[in-house]
Amino acid sequence: MVNIRADGIAVVLGPLLRDVRIVAAALVDVDSGMVLDAWSAAATDATTGSPDLELIGAQHAEIVRTALALLHTWPAGGGVPGTCEVVLGADGGARHLLRTVPDPLGDRLVLAVVVNGSQRVLDRVRKRLESVSIDALTAG
Repeated sequence: MVNIRADGIAVVLGPLLRDVRIVAAALVDVDSGMVLDAWSAAATDATTGSPDLELIGAQHAEIVRTALALLHTWPAGGGVPGTCEVVLGADGGARHLLRTVPDPLGDRLVLAVVVNGSQRVLDRVRKRLESVSIDALTAG
């Protein structure tokens, strides 16, 4: 059982999601690949098709599982075991920022944010995510 907020990720990430360069955000259970909560800019724009957030969430979970296995096999030292951040992207395309989130109930969670923009925009989003309370995401 995962303890998540009832009012949703859109409320917790509110100001961040108002940035037009944020395409989607999701809180995903790493072990099952299940999307616990998600938001998409396409869901608020009737002119574009909404992405399959369930499929994308499962793919994000797979990437994080693989990254955590690699870090367990070849520890770089200095980090907190079981945590990681992965950024996927291509020049001129969307960037997927995946950051593990500690859950008070012991599950492995990842916060995934999809960003359209340069590395500078991604760095700004990363910095803004640091101010988001983990307790706010998981309902502490």
